[in-house]
Amino acid sequence: MTIRDALIAAQSILQKNSIEEPLKEARRLLALSPVLPLEQQLKTADRSLTEEETSLFFSFVNRRAAGEPFAYLAGVSEFFGRPFLVGPGVLIPRPETEQLVAWWLEKILSLRNKGELGNSLTLLDIGTGSGCIGITLALELEARGIVIEGLHLTDISREALSYAKKNLAALQVSCPVMLEETDLLPEVWPSADLVFSNPPYIDVANDPALETSVLTFEPRLALDGGAAGMVVYQKLAARLNEVADGPFYLGLEHGYRQADQVKQVFQASRFDVISSMTDYNGYERGQWLVWHK
Repeated sequence: MTIRDALIAAQSILQKNSIEEPLKEARRLLALSPVLPLEQQLKTADRSLTEEETSLFFSFVNRRAAGEPFAYLAGVSEFFGRPFLVGPGVLIPRPETEQLVAWWLEKILSLRNKGELGNSLTLLDIGTGSGCIGITLALELEARGIVIEGLHLTDISREALSYAKKNLAALQVSCPVMLEETDLLPEVWPSADLVFSNPPYIDVANDPALETSVLTFEPRLALDGGAAGMVVYQKLAARLNEVADGPFYLGLEHGYRQADQVKQVFQASRFDVISSMTDYNGYERGQWLVWHK
């Protein structure tokens, strides 16, 4: 079977299973073979695939046709221009989160420039998953001359933390890092200057818009926020209020219909809402808050 024939067959399989842009997706899947990047596919369309190449390619095609995310097949997802290792058991980073991180970075740098934050900071990323939020912010802030005294990454999932650990090594994070398997907060409050969280916020039992492939393949633990998707926010707000020993800033991600509820929950636990972020689709998707005594 030639490259051209394999792509035509794969396109048909993907199209029958409602995968968008099936030929483009087929080429992406074929490019997962290290010797068959897109340029090579175009130059050598009449080359016959080996039995091993054919088997590997169609295993990817069939898994993708069944709805498995491309990022899991590739084992990597780009976030803020960096490759983050991902796979079953960890949430795939989303563009909305990437937009939020850029927005939070602007807020932090603005506070630093005004003298309201120092040049040495401690960060806490709650429910870190792949580590994309905490690691990205730590690296971006260090690149701008800010010393990260400690980067604390927590998650209830040991599997997710294993990906965060791999990403710390792959991306050569050099600041002091503490990984902790825990339900939300570290056992010892690190007196963080900056806290971030993208917690589970989907009401899985009652959300008709939730894609079947997401629920089937991505970890329910990272998705299900209970009734109205608010259970983890309520728990997080109360626990942060209990342990806080001084002012800190909090960046939160939430669903596109949850802004008012999230604000109310955190305002009831002595947080002030400084500003909100609207995403590319016009939905309010994130908050920037400060806790006060």
